[in-house]
Amino acid sequence: MIPAKEMKILLLMFILFALALSACATGEAKKDLVLANKPELVVYEYCKADAYGARLSTDTVKATTKFYVQNSPPELGWTYIYLISDFKVQQTLVEGDTAKVFIIYDYLATLDLVKKDVYVEDFPFLVEFNLTKENGLWKINSFKTLPCVYKDAALAFLKNQFKSSTNQDEEDRLLALIEKVKALKED
Repeated sequence: MIPAKEMKILLLMFILFALALSACATGEAKKDLVLANKPELVVYEYCKADAYGARLSTDTVKATTKFYVQNSPPELGWTYIYLISDFKVQQTLVEGDTAKVFIIYDYLATLDLVKKDVYVEDFPFLVEFNLTKENGLWKINSFKTLPCVYKDAALAFLKNQFKSSTNQDEEDRLLALIEKVKALKED
């Protein structure tokens, strides 16, 4: 049996813990609500998750699909990946319950996952994201590009593919591709 005084202390500690946990959850919900009320922030967060490789795995794709309208078609496996060094919001146009957000990517190269090759190009490209208000929150109508990922995220993805490879030829081709990606210069 726990003495009454110690029981009160434990109860007080439990209440303080519950309040702290509730404040954290409320803070995260407020952050999501603020984010979803600005179309440029929705697209920025989507692009950030994409840049860190969220669209490359079924385990992490929810980090981007939460930004889509309901009933968006599923993303399929990718045979190409764009490597980028950066991205930024260029312009936002809002008209009622629709918006367009323009993102400019600093493009480095395209990875061909079938041929295990890299096609190097170094230029910016602009992508238009169309958004719609859904239940009062901004959502992306559909994905617009291949995955646009940072070099380090692409390397991590390729290393995971290497680990799950089942034959020597595939391993050799993946190692060669990893070395090509490592050699890319980011300005």
